[in-house]
Amino acid sequence: MNAMKREPVPNDAYTVPEFCRSHRISRSLYYKLRRQGIAPLELRFDNKVLITKEAAARWRQQRTAATKQAG
Repeated sequence: MNAMKREPVPNDAYTVPEFCRSHRISRSLYYKLRRQGIAPLELRFDNKVLITKEAAARWRQQRTAATKQAG
């Protein structure tokens, strides 16, 4: 009997903890940014919150632009 080889599932979205680890920010900072309206766009499914890779990229571009304007 041949065991079927499992292909890894592409990770096209982050959970909030994954996003925070990936972007080296604390969860408390993430929630602070969300309250300020400057967190990345979230997808919500029942109690699950996801941030797509595209939303994360847009968020990085927006934060970079805001940093350039402030400096």
